[in-house]
Amino acid sequence: MFRFLIKPCEAVEILSTVHLALEIKRLDDANERLRLQVMEQNQALALNNASLEKTVAERTVLLRKTLESLKQRHATLTAQRTGVAELLIALIGQYDLLKGRKARQLWESIRFYGEKKGLVLSDEIPYAAMLKVFVDPTGVDADDTFLRLLASVEGFAPIAALIMGAQENYNGTGPAGAEGEDIPLESRLLRIAADYHLMQVDNQTISRQFILNQVHKLYDPEIAREFLLTCHDDLNTATSLVVSIDNLLPGMVLCHDIQLVNNSILLPAGTSLKPAMIGQLRKVRKLVKNKINIYAELEKNFPV
Repeated sequence: MFRFLIKPCEAVEILSTVHLALEIKRLDDANERLRLQVMEQNQALALNNASLEKTVAERTVLLRKTLESLKQRHATLTAQRTGVAELLIALIGQYDLLKGRKARQLWESIRFYGEKKGLVLSDEIPYAAMLKVFVDPTGVDADDTFLRLLASVEGFAPIAALIMGAQENYNGTGPAGAEGEDIPLESRLLRIAADYHLMQVDNQTISRQFILNQVHKLYDPEIAREFLLTCHDDLNTATSLVVSIDNLLPGMVLCHDIQLVNNSILLPAGTSLKPAMIGQLRKVRKLVKNKINIYAELEKNFPV
């Protein structure tokens, strides 16, 4: 029912009422059509969204699998390249035992430093270490011909760049004038490690002292300090002191592991003693198995 009309009623009023009723009916029908159209579009949109979400989920899973596969392949490739470098070091070392031993020591000390510092070293650094030992392209009497030739060979440019960076001095007085942190970190590390292992073949204590005297000038002071603390293979042959727990001082460096009576390691060799460590040792002195061997070089001697 749309509207009541009261008799007597004029024809004009009747016609007007009919026209108004028809217009309202037309608008209602149009609204209903729009409502149905919107409902259909919403349903279609919901289906599209569901399909899109499913597609995104499937592709996300696929991307994750692909990424994981790439990570595994990269890890495998890195291990293979490292293995190849170590194999080359071993093979070439058969022809020159001394250089073979030095190449392995150089590479192992760099890797050990990287692990201690949580660094992800590049694939090129073991090859750069090997070339530094066997070819010595940055020796005093050498020119850069070898490095320029190496840089021109496809795939070897990063290795040449790493070795060239190792020629630079930390204070900017090197061949290219690169200074401080402008020198790539791995090049700064290679410079210190190579000089440490190659400067004095039979006496790395001399190399250690030279590096300490040349920090800030030739070497990055932070890397030099950390490298010498982690690369403690020479401490076993260096002159050391047997020190009682009561006479320990902050900054003393351990020559050997400190073990408890159950053979567990309390502090590893190469540890620079801190006051808290000394206090802990004094508390558990009855449980300490070994005598405490100290390398007689205090941390204050590091000019950093």
